[in-house]
Amino acid sequence: MIVCCCVLVCAGCSERSANDDLYVYEALDAAMGHEDPAARIERLKLFTADHAGHPARVNAIAAIMTTMAVDMNDPGGALAYIDGAIGLEKDPGARAELLFKKFEYLWDSDRAGAVALAREITDGEESDFRLHLYLCYYLMGEDDCAEAAERCFEKLLALNLDWYRNSHARSVYAEFLSGRGRMEEALGILEVASGYPFAASIIGSHMLEKGETEKAVEAYIAYVSGAPGAGKQVKLDSLYSVVHPERGDLQERLAAARLIDEGILPDMEFSDLQGKTHRLSSYRGKRLVISAWSPT
Repeated sequence: MIVCCCVLVCAGCSERSANDDLYVYEALDAAMGHEDPAARIERLKLFTADHAGHPARVNAIAAIMTTMAVDMNDPGGALAYIDGAIGLEKDPGARAELLFKKFEYLWDSDRAGAVALAREITDGEESDFRLHLYLCYYLMGEDDCAEAAERCFEKLLALNLDWYRNSHARSVYAEFLSGRGRMEEALGILEVASGYPFAASIIGSHMLEKGETEKAVEAYIAYVSGAPGAGKQVKLDSLYSVVHPERGDLQERLAAARLIDEGILPDMEFSDLQGKTHRLSSYRGKRLVISAWSPT
């Protein structure tokens, strides 16, 4: 039996490639560490040129925008710079990240401009899941952004998503709707996501409010099986003993709900901490443990 873990750390390596992720991020930190704003921008621009294909270029571009806007008091130049970077970016994921960096900056400095950008993205052709989800998170918490948030949610659900991402999107949308007293609409949105933990938590809370404790318990089992720390929050032990006083199998039911077998995973590539690429199919027949940082 072979257990492989794809977080591979080579702390003792004496030679490091310029493509090594740790090397790249150290170079980014060094560039960002310059106290002089002009020197910082120059070093960051050199970094983006040297690492044009690396994901860290997005952080460098965002840092240039912030330095121009805050340290050099040139918000117009900062927005023109990031607009130029967005226009040149060929990778859809990186372009989406840059759009969100621009939105974040505007959210703190020009709320009307941020909402206008969110509307532009929603009405446009961008199809990145995280971009639209994060826009929804920001917009849904502000009463004066409710209409923009709803349009953003509708766009999010219209994307071509797998069940997990669709279920998460539906759960967040349902939270938005329930917070505005539109619980029946929220439950309709959740119909195809009832087995998803976040969705199950909303359903469970609603059932408990209606006094349908048994249905609440079943929903909370689905919730806690996917979010183990939530058991105390929803007082599942106490609720289960009230509904099923003769049974003592809650932990067994939670463990069974956590076992998911969806067959063979699709083949894919991923990188370890040293930048080395691994292909999932090369581990076929072996036991493989993948520890992913920031998997979203």
